[in-house]
Amino acid sequence: MKTLIKHLALGLLVLAGPRMAEAMRVSPTYQVFRLKPGTKTVGELTLTNSQDHDLMVSPSASDFYSLPENKKFKTTDWLQIENTEFFLKKGESRVIKFVVSVPRKAKGELAGNLRFDSRSKEIGPLSLSLSLAIYAAVTGTEKPELKIPAISVQLSSHTDVNFLVLNTGNVHLRPRGFVYVYDSKDQLILNVEINAGVPALPSQPRPYGGVIKNYRLPEGRYRAEIALEDIDWGISLPVEKRRFLVTKEGTVEAN
Repeated sequence: MKTLIKHLALGLLVLAGPRMAEAMRVSPTYQVFRLKPGTKTVGELTLTNSQDHDLMVSPSASDFYSLPENKKFKTTDWLQIENTEFFLKKGESRVIKFVVSVPRKAKGELAGNLRFDSRSKEIGPLSLSLSLAIYAAVTGTEKPELKIPAISVQLSSHTDVNFLVLNTGNVHLRPRGFVYVYDSKDQLILNVEINAGVPALPSQPRPYGGVIKNYRLPEGRYRAEIALEDIDWGISLPVEKRRFLVTKEGTVEAN
C-alpha cells in the first residue's frame, strides 16, 4: 500500500509538471553583481503570480555551486532575503528586494539561488517552486577562462557542429558567437550560430552547438574557427581553430 501511494504521488508530480512551471514568473531570470570584497548592495526582482488563483509564497536562499576557495561561506552568509510568507493574488506582481554581501576573503565568484515556494488550496498538498540564480563576482579576483577540448561535426541532410567547453576559470561563462567553417582555399563555407542560454560553470564541462539545416558539407578538408564572446562579462574569448576532413563516404575525421 505504501508503495502504491508513493507511485501515485510521483505520478501526480509528473502530471503537474507543466502547471508547476507556470505557477509564477520572475524577471529578470538571473542576475549578476560585481562587488569589491567586504561590500554589499541591494538587488530586486519582480515576481508575478501567473496562476488563475491566489498563492501563498515563501522566499528563501539556497545553494547553487561553490568554488573550493569559498567553501567556508554559506549562501545565507552573503545572500539574504526576507523569508516571511506573503500573499500573492492571481495576476498580481510584487517587487522583491534582497541583499548581496560579499565577504572580505571571498574570491572569484559566489553563486546561489533565490527560491520561491508557493502553495494554495486549489492544488492541495503540492508545493510549487521557482528559483533563479544570483551570481556575485568579487572584483579584482575574477579569472574568466575557457578551453575547448573537443569539437565534432555530424553530417546527415543537415550539418551539425558541436563542441565541448571546459571552464578553467573561477566565474561562470555564458558564451555566444559563431563557428566559422572554411574550405582548403580559405573560402567561408558556413557559419553556425552559437547562442548559449545555459552557463558553463567553473571546473565543469558543458556541450554547445548549432545546426545548418538542409545543407551537408561535401567531401574535402576544412578549418573550423570557434569565435565566442561572453554575454555576462562582455569579453571576447580566444578563437579556437580545428581542422577536419570529410571523406567521400561522408565520415568526419580530425585532420
